[in-house]
Amino acid sequence: MTSIEQGAYFTLINFYTEKQAHDIVKGLSDRGRNSFTDFQNKRNAYKGLSKEQQDYYDALYAEFEEGKPITTNDIIQTVAKVRYNLEMDLYTSKLKVRSEADFYALFAVKENTESSNVNGRLIETIVSYTPVARVKPMPSGS
Repeated sequence: MTSIEQGAYFTLINFYTEKQAHDIVKGLSDRGRNSFTDFQNKRNAYKGLSKEQQDYYDALYAEFEEGKPITTNDIIQTVAKVRYNLEMDLYTSKLKVRSEADFYALFAVKENTESSNVNGRLIETIVSYTPVARVKPMPSGS
């Protein structure tokens, strides 16, 4: 591990098992919405959530499986189902953006891409997302 990864690892072992902390560090990016900084910001934000929002996130956690790829359409469908079941307002606009934001709030996420050649240019397209690690650690014994 690099010195930066080690710092992240020794921070995370306070909340996760050693294996989970290692897997999280290895799954994070250097920058962007899947960076260690972003992951920690999501963890910090989780502490200040209302009871309703915590219940919502817990219900979403029950629907998504770490390590299992999921498409944007599946994310939108799952978010809508959970919001409906919890009698929360359903998103009526920006469904993709809002649903993916909720998903990203829960996990460190690996974006799975495919390359295609369009007019001589190589274009990367996200085809699915894989939840790498939960922002909220699993309860002990899980």
